[in-house]
Amino acid sequence: MQNYYQEHHSLITDDESQETKNDLLLQLTFVGTLSILFSNCMGPAAQFLLGAFGTKIVAVIAGALTTLGMLLASLSTKIYQLYLSQGVCFGSGVSIMYITVINCTLPYFEHQRGLAMGILAGATGAGGLLISQLVTVINSSLGPQWTYRVLACLCLQCNALLCLILKDKEPSHETVAHRSFKRTHVSDLLRNPLFTTWTIAAVVQLLGYFVPLYYLPAYARHIGLSDAQGSSLITISSAMNFLGRIACGFIADVLGSLTTNVTFLLIAALSNLLVWMFASTYPILIVFAILFGATGGSYFSLVPSITDELLNPEQFSTGLSIVTLSTCIAAFGPNIAGLLDYIDHAEPFLACKLFAGLAFIVAFFIMLALRLCMDRHFTVKL
Repeated sequence: MQNYYQEHHSLITDDESQETKNDLLLQLTFVGTLSILFSNCMGPAAQFLLGAFGTKIVAVIAGALTTLGMLLASLSTKIYQLYLSQGVCFGSGVSIMYITVINCTLPYFEHQRGLAMGILAGATGAGGLLISQLVTVINSSLGPQWTYRVLACLCLQCNALLCLILKDKEPSHETVAHRSFKRTHVSDLLRNPLFTTWTIAAVVQLLGYFVPLYYLPAYARHIGLSDAQGSSLITISSAMNFLGRIACGFIADVLGSLTTNVTFLLIAALSNLLVWMFASTYPILIVFAILFGATGGSYFSLVPSITDELLNPEQFSTGLSIVTLSTCIAAFGPNIAGLLDYIDHAEPFLACKLFAGLAFIVAFFIMLALRLCMDRHFTVKL
């Protein structure tokens, strides 16, 4: 949607000066940033609502927010209205629904928990892949307003089905996880060095994750490829992301979630620093899209498992909220990389490549240190 608005200037009047138009186009880039920000920061609110009202009611609230966000976006005529609708309202609904689904699903799986979380994470990636293709088709024929309305209908139908099938494993109104959220103090978790280290690693990893996804089409145009080829790279990366998240969860059940994350972080880092860094042709960029797509999103598959590994059951709900809230910072990863690239005039996109690659390298070393602190023998499943 953002690309459509930027290309067709739908929210910008013709009588605006070129400088004003450029400022408005820049403001448009923060719609997606706000959406990512709120899709991560509403974890504590979700846990509070779950403790107060239970899974079913909170799922209805989350579904209503996502649907309402898309409907209000279809009526938006100003950029700030997109901030409130697509950014705040829709993003909040996504965050609350995510926490609700994770808290409801995790207790059902004592074994193969990693695979279960990988399938959930992979499903979100597949949904993003399908929706992006659908949005492109509807935008070209019906325009952005009706595209948002179609998305609102999809949100309503999918969330209604989800509300019907979600059911807590524990029959009581207030589950152990919900009650423990009230009793667990944030300060207790922040004094846990293992959990704090994991939270920092998660933030650093996601700071680098969004950069290639954001800049890869522009980089493809920079080296002379067509827009269709640039878009296909994102499609390939998204498809591999879907498969990679499921594979990541499966491998985590065999090797352990920490060991799996360390391995995937290393491959993602090397794909940025050794493949994207020197990519000048379409086939090489395809290789990068495959490698990075398959390994870069390990966080989404492993965040429940790693958090559960480091904390006791009574601390899990609060811990998961802290991790997701902390990763809000990652929404500004593409903006930081873009600013560094603007400052550095040596080579276009060099700063973006280095920023993404170094973020994954730093996250790799942090997670490696965490893994070694818990057990120095990699034969031990962790």
